[in-house]
Amino acid sequence: MPAGCSKKTCAVIFGEVLESTDTAARVRGYAFIFDANSGDFVRRDEVRTRVFSLTDAGYIINLLPGETVLEEISYQTSNNNQRILTDGKTFQMNVSEFSARM
Repeated sequence: MPAGCSKKTCAVIFGEVLESTDTAARVRGYAFIFDANSGDFVRRDEVRTRVFSLTDAGYIINLLPGETVLEEISYQTSNNNQRILTDGKTFQMNVSEFSARM
């Protein structure tokens, strides 16, 4: 298990800092999830834009596309048993790196 990872999950973000302040950074890039079975990091397919707190590591904010209707968003389990965030129409984001299950 890589340093800094728990037994349940480990996600690393590689990307470009789009803007930052003293307390937050807006980053666009890929999430890499550690697969304990293979011992490798697996890159998520979609590019994400996130805001990271630079003062509290417990908060990561995923930014949704502007056309997404917030009231239609829900958590679901995909056909391959991954946790996803979706509007049931065109928007879908795999967020299984934030759950205890991998």
